[in-house]
Amino acid sequence: MFGVRTLGATTARLATIVAVVLGLGACIGPGQALPPGDYVSSDGRERITVEESRRIRFQVHVQGAKGDGMTDREYENHQVWPQSKRIQPVTMSNSDATHGIGKYTWLWKGGRIAKTSKSGKVLAWFERRD
Repeated sequence: MFGVRTLGATTARLATIVAVVLGLGACIGPGQALPPGDYVSSDGRERITVEESRRIRFQVHVQGAKGDGMTDREYENHQVWPQSKRIQPVTMSNSDATHGIGKYTWLWKGGRIAKTSKSGKVLAWFERRD
């Protein structure tokens, strides 16, 4: 009887661990990638380049940046979160998150990229140009 009770408790713990791991996987799992291409702002000054390898490069204006305000940052990977359609470069430094690309929210909206303020105001639209 001792062995059966232990086996039941072990099975229950294992089932709980599996459920937690699977649940976390759904929350932190990788999102989809953007279609590769060059996405250019409507005024032509800013550009986001996406490669098939998931590499993403932002050549964009960042309020408060030195010089003319243009920032050129490249990230090895990115993901688009399925629910919010938020684009997240991976891995972003603390400096980028606070003073650079991360000052804005980047959204995938029907084949275009929106650069938005943290309050949700669209600051620029980027459309794919081949």
